[in-house]
Amino acid sequence: MAAVTVAATSAASPAESGLASGLFNVTQQVGISIGIAAQIALATSVAGGTSPEALVSGYHVSYLVAIGLIGLALVTALALLPRRTPAAVAAEEAQAA
Repeated sequence: MAAVTVAATSAASPAESGLASGLFNVTQQVGISIGIAAQIALATSVAGGTSPEALVSGYHVSYLVAIGLIGLALVTALALLPRRTPAAVAAEEAQAA
């Protein structure tokens, strides 16, 4: 989790680091809340009843959808990651020094 926080706030200037950290934390909390609500809504709509078997099948579908979305997010993140060449790394180190 620390690596994600650093990656999310590393591009912010020192004057904006508090704002970037706050936005990151708010986004994380709201995303979790919306995700759980969406999973419960999907599970109950798929279940179609209140029997334990129906609810288990609803949550099964909900978890499969969540796994698919996580896979899609992983592929998207890997596709959008900037490629760092050795020359770019050397230029960044020289600029920081």
